[in-house]
Amino acid sequence: MQIHFIGIGGIGISALAQYYLKTGHQVSGSDLASSETTDLLKKFGAKIVIGPHKAGNLPKEVNLVIYSPAIQITNPELKQAYKIQDIPISSRILDKVGTRYKIQIMSYPQAVGELTKKYFTIAISGSHGKSTTTALISVILMKAGLDPTVIIGTKLKEFGNSNFRFGSVPASIGVLNRRKSASIASRSRKTPTVTPSYAEKLSNKGILVIEADEYKSSFLNYWPKIIVLTNLEYEHPDYFENFRHYLRVFKEYIKHLEFSKNINGTRTVLVPLKDGVLVANKDDRNVTNMTRRLQSVTKYYSIKQPEANKLRKTLKIPGEHNISNALAALTVARTLKIPDKVSFKALSEYRGAWRRFEGKEYKIPDTPHQNKFGTGQARYKIRIISDYAHHPTQVRATIAAAREEYPKRKIWAVFQPHQYLRTYYLFKDYIQAFDEADEVVLTEIYAVSGRENKEIMRKLSSKDLVLAIQKRFKRIGEKVQVHFLKDYRDAPAFLKSRVKNSDVVIVMGAGDIYKIISNF
Repeated sequence: MQIHFIGIGGIGISALAQYYLKTGHQVSGSDLASSETTDLLKKFGAKIVIGPHKAGNLPKEVNLVIYSPAIQITNPELKQAYKIQDIPISSRILDKVGTRYKIQIMSYPQAVGELTKKYFTIAISGSHGKSTTTALISVILMKAGLDPTVIIGTKLKEFGNSNFRFGSVPASIGVLNRRKSASIASRSRKTPTVTPSYAEKLSNKGILVIEADEYKSSFLNYWPKIIVLTNLEYEHPDYFENFRHYLRVFKEYIKHLEFSKNINGTRTVLVPLKDGVLVANKDDRNVTNMTRRLQSVTKYYSIKQPEANKLRKTLKIPGEHNISNALAALTVARTLKIPDKVSFKALSEYRGAWRRFEGKEYKIPDTPHQNKFGTGQARYKIRIISDYAHHPTQVRATIAAAREEYPKRKIWAVFQPHQYLRTYYLFKDYIQAFDEADEVVLTEIYAVSGRENKEIMRKLSSKDLVLAIQKRFKRIGEKVQVHFLKDYRDAPAFLKSRVKNSDVVIVMGAGDIYKIISNF
């Protein structure tokens, strides 16, 4: 089958492209800019066009078109797909004889949703902690020899620095080159350590682990057997009108673990899905309120349970939020009858993911350096931590984790707010997010194309947030400097003129702020 991906370089859709390549399909795609991701896909055999989207990018023999959630209906390739979807192959390709058929057109969430119906699917959802929890569950399953297929929103060393892992394929899914696919999947396969009969059952179905994003209600397309709900807090104000709307969509999603059953033709009741389990965070009041009356089996986890203390001693990634994420993974493992010994071993060996508290030491040369911000100290070493944190709760948790990990070192918080609309609606929460930092640097807000309000963009700046944070520190009696940089690219020079030996610099944001690290 010929499959074309519009916006193929995205973190999620690129993983799906890898899946179809591994199962023997022809994959093509397009994206506005090249990246490590598109280069990797090309190595795997994908034919990718880089540059403006054009109708001509669509292969004439295409059977399935999958487009990124960021793609608008006005996209030339998507419009072309709808235009020719009912035209017979013989009319599109004059030198080939074909039969009349319809091109399938799906969004990325719809395409993933089709896979969730064919696998034993574990979906990780919630406002924060999805990527880390997905990673932790995946490494446990790998350690247990259950060979999962994984689609995740970050890159893992355990996956060869990729956002995708190809595992066992259900017999119901056609694999064009099954020998090659089996070879790829078997590289990390081990003898299952779960109960043999249960392992066999899961192996036959194939396990799919996915990070289930709520934006644009994407996860309503998914039909998992196990749903993990990490926490609930208002997010994505450009799509969800308010927190009530946000909660309503989550409630609809977790009801995928139930189905309607007709009783004697007189009444309909909700009954639990067979094998369906909700794994939920008992420490989050919004989660417990939502899940209290659910008909499906619900298994709660909490940082108050005894296992939390053991994880505090063995888990390599810092922060109480990561203890909670690990407990979610442990609860899933127990649901799948994986021995605790295997789970704790896997969790203790996990070293983290791309841009999830990803740290590295940087040495500064022996000679003093001078730039427009002043003369910097010579001969020193600092630690830079890159993190995807962009919501106030994530920012606060990341700084707290750094404080826990480096209690005697100066903590710099360098933050690029992501999206004007989010900054506007969560402004008061951002003000309090930096309390544990020793010095704060804010760059201008990162504008998200197609997801902004022009009026808010005109009247809001990171400078407003800087002033508000300065007022807060003054009010609570903390002498913390807060700086504003209009251009994020000035951050390396600014920091080099001020940081001292052993300082810790946290670079946070979901935009392009991470690029500054290469300039150290």
